[in-house]
This record gives sequence, structure tokens and C-alpha cells, in this order.
Amino acid sequence: MIPLDRLGASDIEYKGLTGAGFESPWLSNGEPCGTRGMGIPLVGFAVRPKPDAATLGYDCVYRGYFHSGAISGPVSNGEVCRSEAAGDPLEGIELRILPARIATAGSPEREGTRPRRAGSGSR
Repeated sequence: MIPLDRLGASDIEYKGLTGAGFESPWLSNGEPCGTRGMGIPLVGFAVRPKPDAATLGYDCVYRGYFHSGAISGPVSNGEVCRSEAAGDPLEGIELRILPARIATAGSPEREGTRPRRAGSGSR
């Protein structure tokens, strides 16, 4: 198994989607995406391992936090993450790079459900 510290910024690529409908190409290494200086927010994004990193057995699993308070995801490996509300600006991203067998194991986080708290639920 390859430790995660062997993956670098060049092994992951990402793209952004603006409220004006522009979708950036796949970028990496911290390249900016979107429209700089135009005041048009990102409303969606996607992240994926480059093919070499994917063959090492890693998946990118991510969620987005949006201005409305909506949290979208988790989605993985190039799926677009966006709010259900049209034009909802992206405010934050949570990205996890996981060994492929962990990311696809059907954990509650992967399926978009959360474990119940003790005492919650209907009676």
C-alpha cells in the first residue's frame, strides 16, 4: 500500500462551476479556477485523482457547504457537487482522500446518512 504522504497536489485534479454556467477545465497544482475579479461565485465543483493516483488505489470523497447553509454530498471521483438551490454560492469544501476499498465500503458517511444519536428517533 502507498502511504497518503506520497500523493501530492499534482496527483489530484479539480474543476469549478460558476453561477454564470462556466465550467473550468480539469486543473491541478493549486491553479485557480473560476472567474477571477468578475464577482461570479462558484456554485459547484468536482475533484478526482489523476489516473496514476487512481491506479494506486485512492478515491476522492468530498462535500460542499453553500451560502444557504446546505451541505451537499458526499460525492466522489469527479461527480459534480452543488447545492439543490439554484445559484447557491459555494463557501467551503471538505475533501478526503481515502484508499479505494474504504471509500466504497458503504459506510454511513459514504452513503450520505449520519448515525443516529442515542435517544433520537420516533417513539
